[in-house]
Amino acid sequence: MKKTLSLISIVLLANFIYAQPGSQQFITSGDFTVPTGVTSITIEVVGGGGGGGINGTGGGGGGGYSLGTYSVTPLAIIPVTIGAAGGTGTAGGTTIVGAFNQATGGGPGIWVPNPEVGGGGAGGIGSGGTLNYIGGEGGGGYYTYFGGGGGGAAGSLGNGSNGGDTIPWTGICQTPGGSGGAGGGIPGGSGGKGAGFTDTFCNITNPSANGMPYGGGGGGGNGNGGGPGMGYSGYALISWGSGPCSNPSNLTAFNIQFTSAMLDWTENGTATTWNIEWGFSGFTLGTGNPQVVLAKPYLLEGLMPNTSYDYYVQADCGGTTSSWSGPVTFETDVLGTADNAIDGFTYYSNPMQEVLHLRANSTIESVVIYTISGQKVIDQNIGTTTTQLIVSNLSTGAYLMKVVSAGQTGIYRLIKK
Repeated sequence: MKKTLSLISIVLLANFIYAQPGSQQFITSGDFTVPTGVTSITIEVVGGGGGGGINGTGGGGGGGYSLGTYSVTPLAIIPVTIGAAGGTGTAGGTTIVGAFNQATGGGPGIWVPNPEVGGGGAGGIGSGGTLNYIGGEGGGGYYTYFGGGGGGAAGSLGNGSNGGDTIPWTGICQTPGGSGGAGGGIPGGSGGKGAGFTDTFCNITNPSANGMPYGGGGGGGNGNGGGPGMGYSGYALISWGSGPCSNPSNLTAFNIQFTSAMLDWTENGTATTWNIEWGFSGFTLGTGNPQVVLAKPYLLEGLMPNTSYDYYVQADCGGTTSSWSGPVTFETDVLGTADNAIDGFTYYSNPMQEVLHLRANSTIESVVIYTISGQKVIDQNIGTTTTQLIVSNLSTGAYLMKVVSAGQTGIYRLIKK
């Protein structure tokens, strides 16, 4: 009897271990084996991006997107087909996971007769899931001169954006081609730009760009050696556990200062830990600055003034993670010279030496002094109408002072001798 109970205990323990939350990513085709003890999986797929056409044709369409949760049998083997990247004038492939859900690839860019602008490939379509979105269409090219932009792939936040149309021929070649469309949220990638020229006589090519990961459409080529961009291949993510880890939504940035910003988002599940990745606007996810966040809203510091940043957020559900949401773009404040002066506020002496004296008609709430490069060197809460700051330890040079008094904000330039 004891041996029987021990054997049952071992089996139950094995099922418990293998049924813990997890995920498997596919960027090439293969098979997925359902782990022991798992009876439900969540599948996210993106179709391959279409390729741009040659000689002033349209951009390729972006791949479609689908997300759904399905019942499965432990140890079942499920085939996963990843949609191929569209090459020159060819469509992107369809990403399929078993008999569950799929996302078709974007259509190819094609040629249209002079004097029309068009030929962008159709966007791919997601199907079979609870969320199904459509990739952006490729932008139109013009005859043999300029290529259209590739369409953005659909993603976790919605449909991909259409690629930009190029301009018609006006007798001058100098045009960059159509712009690439934005992806519909991670993991859907943006489309590539179309080919154009940087000179007026069609001799110097402004090249097209490939679609971005995953499923972005390639830009169309031009008619003087500027080849088209390729689409990007598709993607699949299979995750399992007690339930899917929901994507954060409603990403915002507020209370933006010279070197910091408050970041917040809506948690749509039960996550209490999140991953943030941030960097200069336009950075590729995976190359930015990672941060683990245990509470929100989150104060992001160490930024540069007058600079545009992007950030993404991912929920961590303890063993499995959501898809990335974002990006959201924000720009830090500009360090100026007395752009916002406070009525009745005075300060002396300037240039500074040992002490800086401040006086205001209303209570001075706070004072922050920055270097010209945006580094914070003094940060004090005041609470009176007069005060003095010890500045003897500051290096010689120029500084900016931010003063808050009675709801007003003033920016003042200082010099340290």
